[in-house]
Amino acid sequence: MKFLADIMLKKLCRWLRLLGISCIYAGDFSEDDDEIIKEAMRKNAVLLTMDKKMYKKATDYVKAFLVTNDDLDGQIAEVLKRFKIKISEVPAKTICPLCNGKLEEVKKDELTKKEKEKIFPHILETHEIFWRCKKCGQIYWKGTHWKNMEKRIEKIKKLLN
Repeated sequence: MKFLADIMLKKLCRWLRLLGISCIYAGDFSEDDDEIIKEAMRKNAVLLTMDKKMYKKATDYVKAFLVTNDDLDGQIAEVLKRFKIKISEVPAKTICPLCNGKLEEVKKDELTKKEKEKIFPHILETHEIFWRCKKCGQIYWKGTHWKNMEKRIEKIKKLLN
């Protein structure tokens, strides 16, 4: 299943990607409701929106879901519940939060010289496993933010029960 999040749902889009769920972000190509709906049609994606007017218009053309929760954790749980999606193994199934590309696990010695130059030296010294986006080339690792991600995922799991 693929989603397309409108411009109001950028954080939700990024988090769906982190959870391994493909999500296109409308702000990457348009702010126009009609263009966003057309793109959802072209990509055969479920449109996620908080805009009631857009939702009503979209349902004539695509599968759409009106996100009603203002809280990010609640939004994530709402989408996961509605579409019966299980939280995947993170980061093994994570999608690039920047571009929606697929991530591949790479060992430190598999990184190119150019990639290594973009990473802080202490990160290269203390990490052996990295993830590279096959689409945009962004490099990821288990940094200090990892604990915060794990806490959010646990909170979302509780909301799903």
